[in-house]
Amino acid sequence: TAKFYIDKIDEKALDKDDFPFYIYLKANIFNNISLKKLLATEYIYDRNYGYKTFVEIYKKLSQKELQKAVDILISKRMYKRALDIMPLLKSSNKNLYYYLYLNVKIKDIKRAKYYLSQINPDSKWYAVGLYILGYYAKSWKERKYYFKQLLNTKNHKYIKKLGTVLMKKAFHYKKNDYFLYFKKFLPLSEEKVWYTFLYKYFYKNKKIAYRYLLKNKDFIKNKNKLNYWLYLSSKNKKYLYKVRNSKKMDFYKVISANVIKTYPHRVSLKKNRLIEILKKNGDLYKWAYREANYFYKKTGNLDYLKQVMPEVIVRSLTPDERYIKPFGSLNPLVYAIMKQESLFYYKAISFSNAVGLMQFVPKTAYWTAQKRKDKYFDITHMFNPYISIDYGRWYLKYLLNMFNGNVFYTVASYNGGATNVKKTLKRFNPKNIAEFVETHPFDETRDYVKKVYTNYVIYKKLSEDKVVYRAH
Repeated sequence: TAKFYIDKIDEKALDKDDFPFYIYLKANIFNNISLKKLLATEYIYDRNYGYKTFVEIYKKLSQKELQKAVDILISKRMYKRALDIMPLLKSSNKNLYYYLYLNVKIKDIKRAKYYLSQINPDSKWYAVGLYILGYYAKSWKERKYYFKQLLNTKNHKYIKKLGTVLMKKAFHYKKNDYFLYFKKFLPLSEEKVWYTFLYKYFYKNKKIAYRYLLKNKDFIKNKNKLNYWLYLSSKNKKYLYKVRNSKKMDFYKVISANVIKTYPHRVSLKKNRLIEILKKNGDLYKWAYREANYFYKKTGNLDYLKQVMPEVIVRSLTPDERYIKPFGSLNPLVYAIMKQESLFYYKAISFSNAVGLMQFVPKTAYWTAQKRKDKYFDITHMFNPYISIDYGRWYLKYLLNMFNGNVFYTVASYNGGATNVKKTLKRFNPKNIAEFVETHPFDETRDYVKKVYTNYVIYKKLSEDKVVYRAH
């Protein structure tokens, strides 16, 4: 009977979180070793069914399958569990490197250094180990030490990788001597040209910076970015017109057009009627999402879904068409954040454990709950669209008030923390928004601000219909 019913299940109807349970049932009903191996490797991160199956059959797994299990755990940031199964792998330079890497990730640097000493210096894994230790080193003295050791290996790939990382970090933290040291070992590349230009722009002379960037312009792939900074460093408006006339819609085109300079100081991030409906019908929303997702997988038909579950269709649209408004007339900034954070998927979970539509990390979520005197809050509540949007709206308003309504500082704080915004402002005293964005120390935050602000401007310009499916 069990075999009959499990064969009737349409796998497309299953939520991805339920799939390990389905595989577990099928593997045990049919006593299928291939399915059990799939669970023990691809789904080893699943505590209830994947890891349980791994414990039961690990002796039947090959070295290649064991390695895959470790790789999956690392990809899910389950470092301690990966360390637990490492002894099952045969000793090799590669596996010694894995020990090094995993100990770095659990912050046992002393043990990580021990594993470096066990790797053959002639192996490529020795160079990779030096790169990891240099990347995660806490002091500039240590960073330089590991970089010098890496130079001795003559492994140009990892010399360039670590040198580029440390050059960028040194610039953003105003460690100019270290910046110049790491830069001199790097071949000419887009990142070296860009950071050399920024160094000249902020610490030398804008005319010198302009001439340098103009000379090396072919290295910069984003021509809107190139022309905007040629304008900033020369004040020649011909470069500004090039950006404005560009067919590419991006952050630099938006700010060059001066569509909106700053976010209004007085903002209204009020709840709307549709959010109240979500609050009352949270479970219906969850099941509607599943049914809509299944319907699309089954038929590929979007026509009927647009009215009931628009975020299901968003992944089928091109990036230029993804400016939907599934929750009615929310503030454009809320939609801009939501689109970038979760692409409207209410069960989204990031590598940093940020959850829900508005992607709150647990620490910020619990802090917000405390401020709002929400005594019964639990992080799982963030999977409820109503709560996620309501908390996101409150937190954005809090940040806007902190930064006197400046949308750029608010968005950067939402992603990389208010402290880093304040430190960037203090270090570089940026005179315009482009200077602020490019001097923020985090790659992710720089990219995030550019994308969210572009989203924000587009949402501002969209029609005020309750549901908008396409930008055009």
